[in-house]
Amino acid sequence: MAQKMTDNNKPYVMALFSGAAYKNPEDAKKTFDDYQFVNQKFIDMGGAQCYVVWNDDDVVIIFRGTEPNQWSDVKADLKTFKSTSMYKDGFVHGGFKDEVDKVWDEIDTTISVMEDRQIHVTGHSLGGAMATICAKRLSEEYENVHCLYTYGSPRVGNPKWCKSHKVSQQSQFTNQQSKVLHKVENLSLQL
Repeated sequence: MAQKMTDNNKPYVMALFSGAAYKNPEDAKKTFDDYQFVNQKFIDMGGAQCYVVWNDDDVVIIFRGTEPNQWSDVKADLKTFKSTSMYKDGFVHGGFKDEVDKVWDEIDTTISVMEDRQIHVTGHSLGGAMATICAKRLSEEYENVHCLYTYGSPRVGNPKWCKSHKVSQQSQFTNQQSKVLHKVENLSLQL
């Protein structure tokens, strides 16, 4: 039986959706349907992938994280040069920004007709970093960006950029034992 996403179960649902982003569209559909997100769009541009799912009340953008056998993902993770953010309000990780740039126009076009719904953004690992950049961009263009949930996301931007982030509800879940997360956090990235 399908359940509804609520404020109480939202962190759990966002985690499930972040995991579903690694699945093919047919298998991911089952997870989204379980929470009454029966409208779904899979976006795959140059190796950057995300799902946009929606119902009458909400839209969720879910970014897929690093798949080690996908060269575009590995390259995005390793492109640690700083890049000016879209709104010139600080610097962000160049590889993460490049990945969001690949899917941005399609996301923006899809979301633009859903201004009456609450927008939620989520992702795991590289997908969490992409979700963070996407949520920031959406918050510059839309007033209904409700929340950002990331799981195991590396650092995305410099302090100036972080302070300009307007999403009111942000939650980052990390595993303090993660060697990958600590390696990324300890890079001498001068943002």
